[in-house]
Amino acid sequence: MSLGRYIKMKTINKDEKKRIESIASEIIDSTTDAIITTDLNGRINFCNTSAELLICYSAKEMIGKSIVDFYPKEEHLKLGMLIEALLKGTKISNIELTIKNKDEN
Repeated sequence: MSLGRYIKMKTINKDEKKRIESIASEIIDSTTDAIITTDLNGRINFCNTSAELLICYSAKEMIGKSIVDFYPKEEHLKLGMLIEALLKGTKISNIELTIKNKDEN
């Protein structure tokens, strides 16, 4: 169950919500895995520190841009298929995509 669903399902007070959000934020920022989230239109709305370090863009540079902008053209078809599957609710595992860093533009 995702944290968002947990918070919506359980009635909690503001202090408890802040505590849960703080824990989630610490976990996301402390992982060495790059985490980038988008809205349903593929616009980046969050990235953690590891993502910034991996592709050499700051969060400020990434947020609001299309996720497609950060993948080489040869990955666009695979990325499109991935996004389509996710929008249908398909669980995805073991997929590899090459993301380009700032130096590769």
